[in-house]
Amino acid sequence: MRADAPYKNVQDLLAAIKANPGKFKASGTGRGGIWHLAIAGLLRDQKIDPAALPRVPSNGAAPGLQDMVAGGVEVAPVSLPEARSLIDAGKVKSLAIMNDKPSALYPNVPTVKAALGSDWTMAAWRGIVAPKGIPNDVRDKLAASVRKVAASKEYTDFMASRGFGVIYAGPDEFGRFMAKADAELGATMKAVGIAK
Repeated sequence: MRADAPYKNVQDLLAAIKANPGKFKASGTGRGGIWHLAIAGLLRDQKIDPAALPRVPSNGAAPGLQDMVAGGVEVAPVSLPEARSLIDAGKVKSLAIMNDKPSALYPNVPTVKAALGSDWTMAAWRGIVAPKGIPNDVRDKLAASVRKVAASKEYTDFMASRGFGVIYAGPDEFGRFMAKADAELGATMKAVGIAK
């Protein structure tokens, strides 16, 4: 939200969206992008029709945030690192994060679990994949190398300095994560009419 928006918390914003379907607009990614699906999934989780918050597609967080600061949209769901410069400049405020734990960057921003009791989570993530059927010894060597990098002080310090968390998931765990995300986001894509 813009820093001067009257909404003090995510509950107030969601109540206003529910009471005034179509009045507010959101941006931050194109249709079907991570932050479109993130806010649509949260709305669904809170029993609010995602159509109540129309989407204005953009080429990413930066133009979506610029549009919000200029008054073209009211909501820009993006990651905290993407909004960091505008938050620090006092131009925008974050009402909640869609993570299961608070951000080290902004520990006073509540999680949606704390604010709403919602288990809905969404975060930008990175992963390394290999072709199906990769030999186990090659998979294990690659996984061990990635784990070593993910645990290194150089990498964790770099990511922390930019506001990103690091969680390592091995091949099986990452596969389960992707399957769960696929199912949840697939349901959200159906709800917003971009998948059948």
